[in-house]
Amino acid sequence: MKTLFSIIVIVAQSVVSTFAQDSRKVDSLNSILSSQNDEKIRAKTYVTLGEVYQGTENYAKSLQSYEKALEYSKLLDTGTVIFIGRQIGRLLALEGKYPQALEYLLQALRLCEAKHSLGGMSECYRLIGNLYGSQKDFERELSYYQEALKIAKNINDTLVIALTQYNMGGVYVNLNRYQDAIKSFFVALKLFEKSDAPDMIADCLTGLGEAHEKLDEVYTGLGYHRRAKEIFEKLEIESGVGTVAFNIATCYQKLGKLSDAKTNAEIAEKIGQRTGDIELEMDAKKILAPLYASFGLFDNAYRAESSYHRLKDSLFNAENANRISFLQFQYESEKRDSEKKLREIELQRQQEIITEKQERRILLQYLAIFGIILLAIMIALLSRKIFSLESANAQAFVRLISFTAVVMIIEFAILFLDPVIDKYTAGTPLWKMFTNVAIAIAVTPIHSLIESRLQQANRNKQ
Repeated sequence: MKTLFSIIVIVAQSVVSTFAQDSRKVDSLNSILSSQNDEKIRAKTYVTLGEVYQGTENYAKSLQSYEKALEYSKLLDTGTVIFIGRQIGRLLALEGKYPQALEYLLQALRLCEAKHSLGGMSECYRLIGNLYGSQKDFERELSYYQEALKIAKNINDTLVIALTQYNMGGVYVNLNRYQDAIKSFFVALKLFEKSDAPDMIADCLTGLGEAHEKLDEVYTGLGYHRRAKEIFEKLEIESGVGTVAFNIATCYQKLGKLSDAKTNAEIAEKIGQRTGDIELEMDAKKILAPLYASFGLFDNAYRAESSYHRLKDSLFNAENANRISFLQFQYESEKRDSEKKLREIELQRQQEIITEKQERRILLQYLAIFGIILLAIMIALLSRKIFSLESANAQAFVRLISFTAVVMIIEFAILFLDPVIDKYTAGTPLWKMFTNVAIAIAVTPIHSLIESRLQQANRNKQ
């Protein structure tokens, strides 16, 4: 007894010590905020304060701190802004404000895409999937998880892979794809065992138990639930104990062990009432009503049945209100995205028209230059039929035309081939010079041809 008392005192001292440390951190950060005028320092202090409050599960103050930090978003780097957006989205979801949570997470996702932050994108996809799951939109939830998993595998992010596999297992259970659920939960379980995350190990065992139970493999499911309950009890996670106790109750009910089923259902009911988990309390009362009736406890059965329907109506109304709000936001968000895409398509179309006009104009200019060059060459080559080459001035004029034609050919070739030359020479002046000289050498035979024709014409005249 003395030993037990000593353990309790040590645990209590540890909790008080941790609380005191967190309290000192909060006081220190608030002191910085009250004395500091530098906006960048204030922004980072608010981010740290949000993390501290989140660690102590003071989600309301954590949310306020992150929102304050977001006011200084222009002074923060993109990675920090993305982190704040994800945290605000997560906290709003915990408060049941799903439309606002989705808006922040979508903004964070767009920033991640712009920054090419694959890790951030993967986490955003997973959190958005969670939101759709809370609204029972399981197909869309699964699609977001699959995107998150694809990215996480590409960057070998083991934690996100494990969390996403666990999330997908839950979706598969809701979609009655129990074999797929078992595979996902089992993959997640192995990864969490490697990373020594006992709470998530217990969650995976719970998921495996539910999937096997749905396949009427009740004894297998019961085994997984018992293992999960042991871990939750060691970790003192009451919500986990309550969920598993309910699952164990349903297993015992199917096996005909009604006394054990009633005991575990009552545990789940009490934990649901203590923690404010209406859904757990409602589910527990649903199976307690027939269990009480089987033991002749008809007053208890009636009260359990009445409470079940009252809780169900209350939960339905709350879920329905959230669902309508969520759907309205989703519609507006999709409408905005659709309008944005239409604007982008229109801008792209206009840009294509401008580009096409420019290309036509450039083509016409090329044709005009080419025509002038041909005209000059034809004049030079047919000069003996057009001009009298007896005078020195006439000969000089024809040579000028031929020289001009050759120079224009060289310039035209350089102009026309410039994009290709830049590509292969990377704009290096020395290589460009060598390339231009090569073009000039290639054009030299044309000049020689014109000169020889002129000389031949001159000899014929003489």
